Amino acid sequence: MLMIGETILEKNKLSWRNYWPALAGWGMLSLLAAAAVYAVLFLGIKLAVWLAAVWSLTALLPFLLLVLPFYYLQVCSNCYTITSQRIIARQGLLEKHIQEVRIVDIRSVNMHQSFWQRIFHIGDIFIGTAGTAEVEISMRGVGHPEAIVELINSKRIA
Repeated sequence: MLMIGETILEKNKLSWRNYWPALAGWGMLSLLAAAAVYAVLFLGIKLAVWLAAVWSLTALLPFLLLVLPFYYLQVCSNCYTITSQRIIARQGLLEKHIQEVRIVDIRSVNMHQSFWQRIFHIGDIFIGTAGTAEVEISMRGVGHPEAIVELINSKRIA
């Protein structure tokens, strides 16, 4: 809920690109299964057709029924909102965890990008306040983190 005179400047969710290694791994496994089916059906390799079908389903069903929904729920259950007065981090689907920091209380804004995160234009932002010695809000896997850091810093200075 917004305060009087407060406006939303940025609303950001966890980026799906944060999970590319797991999605790529399951995708490769699915391709291997498809190659096995192709080899059995069209190249005449003497493997039982039922074995190739089981292998295909073994690779594809967990991907479709478990992996994709899990990562979809991860992306949907994390939301970061930057307003003119606060930064709000909402996490969780069944169990909610909300952290709020007033922009005037922010003492540090740090960004971290690994090599792969730089390629996919995602990164982690850590916001600290004078009230704690630790990081107050961790925004992990957000898209275009440099722009978000610039936005937060411009509001801190203003």
